Amino acid sequence: MKEGNNTNNTNNANNTNMSSNSTPLNPAEAAAQALTAASDTADGTSAGGSAGAGGGIGGNAAGGSDGGRTGGNGSGRKKWLISAGAAAAVAVVGGGVMLSHQADPKDTVIDAFKSITAEGQLNPSEEIFGTKELEKLLQKGSAQTGMELSMTGISDESLNQMSGAGIGLDVKRDVDSGRQLLNLSLQYGGGELADAQLYMDDTQIMAAIPVLSSRMFTLDYANDLEGQLINSPYAAQKLEEQGIDIEGLANYLGQYKEALSDEEPMLDLKALWNRYKEGSKAIDDLKAAMTVTENDKKEFTIDGQSENCRGYHVTLPKDALISFAKTTREFFLNDETLKQDVVRYLELAGGASGIYAADGDGESVDPEEQQKELWAQAEAVLDNLVEEMENTIGDVTMDVYVRKDGKMAGFSYETDATVEEENVRFYGDISFGGGYNMLSNVNGALNIEDSDGQIITVSLDKTGAYEAGKSWSGQVIATLEDDEEKYQFILDGDYQIADGSYEVKLDLQSNGASQASLTANGAVSDLSKGESVHIDMDSLRLETTLLNGSSSYVEFAGSYYVNPLEDEIAQPDGVPFDVLASSEEDYNQVTTEITGNLFAILLKVMS
Repeated sequence: MKEGNNTNNTNNANNTNMSSNSTPLNPAEAAAQALTAASDTADGTSAGGSAGAGGGIGGNAAGGSDGGRTGGNGSGRKKWLISAGAAAAVAVVGGGVMLSHQADPKDTVIDAFKSITAEGQLNPSEEIFGTKELEKLLQKGSAQTGMELSMTGISDESLNQMSGAGIGLDVKRDVDSGRQLLNLSLQYGGGELADAQLYMDDTQIMAAIPVLSSRMFTLDYANDLEGQLINSPYAAQKLEEQGIDIEGLANYLGQYKEALSDEEPMLDLKALWNRYKEGSKAIDDLKAAMTVTENDKKEFTIDGQSENCRGYHVTLPKDALISFAKTTREFFLNDETLKQDVVRYLELAGGASGIYAADGDGESVDPEEQQKELWAQAEAVLDNLVEEMENTIGDVTMDVYVRKDGKMAGFSYETDATVEEENVRFYGDISFGGGYNMLSNVNGALNIEDSDGQIITVSLDKTGAYEAGKSWSGQVIATLEDDEEKYQFILDGDYQIADGSYEVKLDLQSNGASQASLTANGAVSDLSKGESVHIDMDSLRLETTLLNGSSSYVEFAGSYYVNPLEDEIAQPDGVPFDVLASSEEDYNQVTTEITGNLFAILLKVMS
């Protein structure tokens, strides 16, 4: 009896401590206590031993421990109590873990929207061609790229002589030497009509058009350009006659060179967006004002399988949307880096630091003043937009559906607005059907309904399929329609990886009839993923009925390539002709030469 009382006192003390402890149990603590309680109960050491007495008729009523162990039914009761205690522990652990990991509905909805464009999704273009590395090569590496396009057919017989006419463009860049070369060629009648080269390095620019002149025109822009301009015997005179300030031009060319060598873009939109996300409270405030409640589930077909997806009802209050617009407006209007970037852009676009185009009063226009004027105009436009929002829009409601993996299954949306004193309802839905990434199979619509019940619908239906090592295909159909008219933009594409063949077709339709189409087919003849690619275009055909009611077409063939730089970049050939140091007589001689050669080319084309 004494032992049982001591046990009771101990357990009562533990219970008192547990109930007085205000710190909530974590799942591990709850599990430990549940298992301990199950073990104590099974041993008959709780509740003053009465469980032991009741559990075994032949047991010692005063000693619950003995009764629990020696009674005829005690063993079975012990097993039952252990099982029940274990089940309770599992329930506590499971419930605790579930509650500790249950996401805020707002976060669930926001994460679902983020999943649509989340990084790390399969990109067939990247997987097949290595587009990121190719882009990096073009932007920052020593590379060469080029294209050719020539006419192969035309429906207008009067223009048949143009068959074979074409253009070629090659660009080379060597980042180590700083040399760049652009070569432009024109073809006519099956042969080359003319070509031109533009060369640039760290000190000079050179240009040559061999078919027009034997000269190679040069400009040394790195060594005292201002002095060269001022001392030019002929070019300076002609520039000043055009109202160009020589000193300002020199400054401008220097700034332009500096801008070209700057690795950072002049208007870095990505950095601007990052500053907005980090420095503005607009998004956080909108999230705080958003209300999210659980809603009925809904079935979606994802990757060909039906899935019952969790539903959430979302409301974006009108006041929160207006506040979002105001906060966003304030950020962009007050971002100092953006202001400086725009001023720098205006300096280059306007001429140079200190030299600007004259306005109507003959006074110079300062870039900083231009920027302030632009900001004032932008502020007026944005203020008007906010005012329109206050007078027209209502709350935006959405029903969002989330897959088991947390990704977006689809959502519907609705809002009302007042447009020119007429009530207009905007509503629609978007669903994501799975596939190789979230945007490979999408179906969406926007309906605009006026007070008379007339509806204009804008819809998008996108399908895509990708089989690694075999094929990549897809279709996009964009539709604009009402009760009477229907316009469609249809894009189809298919690429066979094994042989590199491709076919792409763009079709513009009105009420089911094609108005214009563009079709291309050919093959990727050479591909080294992320390093080089060569695309042959057997046919590029533009066809339309818009010109004269009947079908008209023009057809081309060509190619495009990108690869690492193969050869050293050389300066153009020709007799050097310094455009600043040359005299008026030198210019007259060149003009005579160019005029004669140009006349000969025209005779060749017309013959």
